[in-house]
Amino acid sequence: MFNMRIDIIRKELERRFKEIEKIIQATDSRIHFDQLCKITEPFIHFLISDPQIRPFVTGLTKYREKFLSSVNFKEIEKCVIEVVKDITSKIDEIGFFTAEFQSKLQQKQYLNVFGSIKSDKKNRYLTASEFYEALKDLGKYSSKALSASIYLDEIFTFIHQVINAGKDHVSNYPLGYFNSCYQHLSECKDRYAAFYDYQAEYEGADAATRLLALYMSSPFRHITNLGTKELGDLYEERDFSIRIGDQNCCRDDYKNDCETLYHAVDKFLMTGKSKSALIERLRTYCMWIRREDFPEPESKNKEDEISKIVTEFIFNHGYFPLVHFEMGRSIPDILYEPSNIVHWDSSVLLELKQYIREKDQEAEIRRKLPDDIGQAAGYYDLVKDTKRDVADTVHLLIFYNGKKRFYLGESYPVEKNVVVEFVYVGKETPSTLKSVSIDEK
Repeated sequence: MFNMRIDIIRKELERRFKEIEKIIQATDSRIHFDQLCKITEPFIHFLISDPQIRPFVTGLTKYREKFLSSVNFKEIEKCVIEVVKDITSKIDEIGFFTAEFQSKLQQKQYLNVFGSIKSDKKNRYLTASEFYEALKDLGKYSSKALSASIYLDEIFTFIHQVINAGKDHVSNYPLGYFNSCYQHLSECKDRYAAFYDYQAEYEGADAATRLLALYMSSPFRHITNLGTKELGDLYEERDFSIRIGDQNCCRDDYKNDCETLYHAVDKFLMTGKSKSALIERLRTYCMWIRREDFPEPESKNKEDEISKIVTEFIFNHGYFPLVHFEMGRSIPDILYEPSNIVHWDSSVLLELKQYIREKDQEAEIRRKLPDDIGQAAGYYDLVKDTKRDVADTVHLLIFYNGKKRFYLGESYPVEKNVVVEFVYVGKETPSTLKSVSIDEK
């Protein structure tokens, strides 16, 4: 039923996008702001009204916060701070950043990218001297100064101007040293743009933000009770630019935004949501439909018998199982590939464990679960290294019988990218099972 619901949502998503495509293609190359809102509002309203899609779409506006907390940003931040320190230290060593030198710079004011420094009344611009002093202590201000690509551009532009002007101001100028630092800074800037600008555009964050800014100017927002607290700081920036910007918008720009967001949402429904539904259906299939076919405690090949049942189910749902495939010296249980025309990010990685026995079952689960989780995480890393766009989750399915219903306590430490699922395949009815939480020791 849940998978069918996703299919219905995807069909409705496609229908609404096709309507926008048809209307926009029939209009002039430039569309008045009011007309553009009327065209895009129903499409965005559909996305925001659906409880499965809304968190994903609003979450796209929080892309900046996610990026700034990522390992990639931390590495770039450290690199930028180090190279800027090298440049400013050398400038101080030479001592050419004097008042006379500053007066010869073409640009007299620079955007205040550091946040807390006081300059003019609006605190928006800095003199060359103020900008340089803040730059020397970039580590103190980096959380603000590197929070947007336009801020990094301002730092880049300032350093470029100073280094170029220094050539005509200083004898025995260390041009080779500055060129090397400048090249290093350029590489940092390119990495920043790749992970922030291009990735945000690719994932639909920019498109979602621009379209939500339009939506929030319409009466539709009152119907869905969408508040700005649900939206990230990308929305605030885009909302401001729309209010002060050109009210006659390019038709193709917003058509492309709708198309980008359409594909981002469709991919979201096809991967994370459909896989979660698949696992939930698998649990129900094992616990109710095929319970009688699961092995008895005395069986010698319990895991193989379980793997056969799981493989049959997955295959019947359109996946092609790779069972006990080798990854280096390790052999994960099952990797399900959708087909050769679907990206690997729709694959499902499963690790199967069974505790079908009668004695000391709870103690065995408590003792072995940490190793089971670690093993599943290890298999995920191996697959991820080989297929970098593989799904970002491995499902650890633990099959058991007995007279207890096990579930994982909220505080139990689980490796990142591992989802633990307990699957009861015993013969007791739900009303007779005693619930037991597996908590951290």
